[in-house]
Amino acid sequence: MIGEGDKSSAPMRFSRNADRGFKVPHHWVSSSCVVIIDLVEGKDDTMKLSEIAFTAALISSLCVGRPGLPDLGGSDLAGPRMSMKVVVAGRQKKLSEFARQGNSSLSNGHGTS
Repeated sequence: MIGEGDKSSAPMRFSRNADRGFKVPHHWVSSSCVVIIDLVEGKDDTMKLSEIAFTAALISSLCVGRPGLPDLGGSDLAGPRMSMKVVVAGRQKKLSEFARQGNSSLSNGHGTS
């Protein structure tokens, strides 16, 4: 749970210039996803990291990790001015991993082996 002293609840400045704030675009790997953030218009903005994390979690819950479906991902905007683009993409899996997850088109002989 995010506490009062947690950095994710404090406003942060995001910028394409590292001297002025947290440098974007930026990406990281979280579980089976890649999360990418970037400012929509390239202008510096201030927002809470928790706003970005919430948006990434929402995208992930709707578009990634659903049984039997490929992890396509999605994108949305975050922050008070909706200035931060958040993209979540499922990491590419080997065909054997996809089949092990129970994808019916691969496990019933209709897919590529």
